[in-house]
Amino acid sequence: MEVGAIMNTLRNNEQNENETKNYKVYMHTNLINGKKYIGITKQKPERRWKNGWGYYDKSGRVYFWKAIQKYGWNNFKHEIIEDRLSFEQAKEKERYYISYYNSSDNLDGYNLTLGGDGFLGKKRSQETKDKISEKVNLYFKNNHGYWYGKHIPSEAIKKQKETKRLNPYHHTEEWKKNHSQQLKGANNVKSRPVRCITTNEIFANAKEASESYKGADCSRIHKCCKGYGKSSGKHPITGEKLRWEYVDKENPRTEITVNILD
Repeated sequence: MEVGAIMNTLRNNEQNENETKNYKVYMHTNLINGKKYIGITKQKPERRWKNGWGYYDKSGRVYFWKAIQKYGWNNFKHEIIEDRLSFEQAKEKERYYISYYNSSDNLDGYNLTLGGDGFLGKKRSQETKDKISEKVNLYFKNNHGYWYGKHIPSEAIKKQKETKRLNPYHHTEEWKKNHSQQLKGANNVKSRPVRCITTNEIFANAKEASESYKGADCSRIHKCCKGYGKSSGKHPITGEKLRWEYVDKENPRTEITVNILD
């Protein structure tokens, strides 16, 4: 497709977006401190918001997502303040409300920009990136965790340990050590014996087989046994490729022999 045709397609898409008045302007208000977040969407609000997960940010450096984590989604009031707008109208209204409520100021809101960005498919300038970075750094400079700079009392530590001890999913060091031993080698109840079809040797599991043959990878052996691979490793003398299969489960474990090559 020529450049001119591509540009025409983009212009037509933008025109269709503006002619289709399905955009909304929404506002989330923190019921505890009054701070606001304003945005636009053409999706159903519930689908866009996803009970707060629509703003998930794995880096943890986004104002609004951090606020949701701190206060909880139910501690925000959720409103549709404008409806049935074109894309351009929605961006204009977004700018208006962000300015009206001053929500781009971290003292009054969670918006990182002045709104109307429309950054889908675009690239922010370095100046904009620097401004956003400055606002984010300022926020985290003034919003530390509860225990930041404080001494944790011994009673609090003791209470935490007791809570962990009563937790049914918490395991003692002794339990972890015993459990680790139970999962090693042939002791593992999930361990499956494997046979090297090439040499007719039987091993307690894929790990022991991989330790016996240089170049035989444990995960690759499992793939071969499941039919997802042809071979793993080569015979050290003949150079023949090693093929693998699981030993019939009905065979008693006591019949398994482990052969380790020197």
